[in-house]
Amino acid sequence: MTDGAPASRNLHILAITPRPQSVNSLKSIPGVSVDVINPAAYEKSERTGYGLEIFHFAAPGALPENPALFILPPESSPLVDLGAPISNVQISSWREPHALTRYINFSLFRPTYARPLKPQTAGDVIIETPGGALAFAVERQGARYLALGFDPLPYLGRENLPMSIFTLNFLDWFFESGVSRGQATGEPIPLGALQPGDFLIAPAGNKVALKPGSVNFLETFQQGIYQRQRGREIDVYARNLADTNESDLRTPSPIELHDTSKSSGSASTLFTFWPYLLLASLLLFFIEWFINPRMSSSNLRRFSGRPVSIR
Repeated sequence: MTDGAPASRNLHILAITPRPQSVNSLKSIPGVSVDVINPAAYEKSERTGYGLEIFHFAAPGALPENPALFILPPESSPLVDLGAPISNVQISSWREPHALTRYINFSLFRPTYARPLKPQTAGDVIIETPGGALAFAVERQGARYLALGFDPLPYLGRENLPMSIFTLNFLDWFFESGVSRGQATGEPIPLGALQPGDFLIAPAGNKVALKPGSVNFLETFQQGIYQRQRGREIDVYARNLADTNESDLRTPSPIELHDTSKSSGSASTLFTFWPYLLLASLLLFFIEWFINPRMSSSNLRRFSGRPVSIR
């Protein structure tokens, strides 16, 4: 296992937790940056520009606009309620194939403490114990949400391989969500708080200075990757990676309409005459059935000289 998953690089995380030390362990993963705040400061915080919000023993009043991870949320969580605590946790089933469960040996995946989840909305159970779900995923309006009934933190790397692999998996899963969201050509990029010297690199490689006070970057008319530089941090935004021309109204693809009048005409003619063809085939069948026995009897007389009775 490498020290960091490739897709989890350049992932900017806002962590809301009363236990900052555990969440800060994610900073040891290359490309992951974490800002930690207390739950009481969440409503007044600036949340634009984050690719993931982690609620560690905390939960907001409503689902955030950013993708979010809920680790052992309190009873007021908008996604799940929690069951009674369990120890000696054993995984009974898991979703496969799925980005969250790849490369994990679940016979070694043993959280020391867990509380089964009781989903309060439609979604997918990813990991389950005999007592209930431990990982529950939801996707709404392009944003992904994941609730966990166990604590995967702190991140320990090779010291706890199964849990570390799961941590890298969910970082990849959220990163993919951020890349796939809002990727139409021309859609603005939210900038959040700006500092002097912040700039953005367009897909063609040109550098664009960001003016303080700007809320969004509007000139996203090129297809590809936009990189926003904030000091030593780089945020990555994708616009229309799948197709260069899709969603780009300056180069619309022509729509070709094929003439189907000839094929439809021949088909209708065939359907008009098929009953007559069927009757002709039946008539030929009966004629052959009556003629063949007589031809066979005449041939037998020719060779034997004796009449042959046909029963």
